[in-house]
Amino acid sequence: MKSRPKDNATLTADDVRAEALSSTAVSGTIKQSGLSGLLQNKKALRIIILSAFVLTIILVLSIFVYRAYRVPTLTEITNAQNKQENKHAEELLHKAIRLTKSKPQKAYLYVRLANTLDNENNGPAAIRAYEDAAATNGMTGSIAKQLAYKYLAINDNKNAAKYLQQAITLWPKNSPLYDSEIESFKADLAAAVKAQ
Repeated sequence: MKSRPKDNATLTADDVRAEALSSTAVSGTIKQSGLSGLLQNKKALRIIILSAFVLTIILVLSIFVYRAYRVPTLTEITNAQNKQENKHAEELLHKAIRLTKSKPQKAYLYVRLANTLDNENNGPAAIRAYEDAAATNGMTGSIAKQLAYKYLAINDNKNAAKYLQQAITLWPKNSPLYDSEIESFKADLAAAVKAQ
C-alpha cells in the first residue's frame, strides 16, 4: 500500500483504488472472522440456549410451587362465600387448613368450613368440621353450641345433650346475653334429655 501524500488534493486515481481495495479486504476479514467466531462459539451458543431453557423450567416450577403452597387469604375465602361459590370456598378452606400451622387459626378455618358446609346443607360434614375445630384448639362454648344444634337438627338427642352441657359450662360469662343464652341451653337440654 502506498503512503498517502500529505496534500489530499494531489491524490491520484491509483491512490484511491488502492485505498478502496485495502478497506474492502479489511471489511471482508472482519466479516469472515465474525462468522467463523460465531461458528467456533457453537458450544457457547448451546450453553446459552440450555441456560435459557433451564431458567424457563425453574420459572414454571416456581409458579407451580407458589400456587400449590400459597395459603389462601381470608378475603379470597370470604369473597367465595359471599358469592355463594360454596364448592370453591370449601376447596380454599381445605387448602388453608392443610397449610396453616397455627392451631387457633386452623380452628377458626374449621369453623368457617363448617359454616360453608352448613350452607350446602351438608350437616354431617359440618359436624365433622366443628369437631375438628374443637380437637385442634380445644372446645369453646360457641363450638359446643353449634354442635349441639347440629345434632338436634338430625335428632341425635344424646350428642345434643352432651354438647349443650358443654355449652352451658364453657359459655363466656361476660357475654352480653349470658343469662338468656344459658336459659335457652338449659331448656333445649331438658327437651333433648326427655326425647332420648
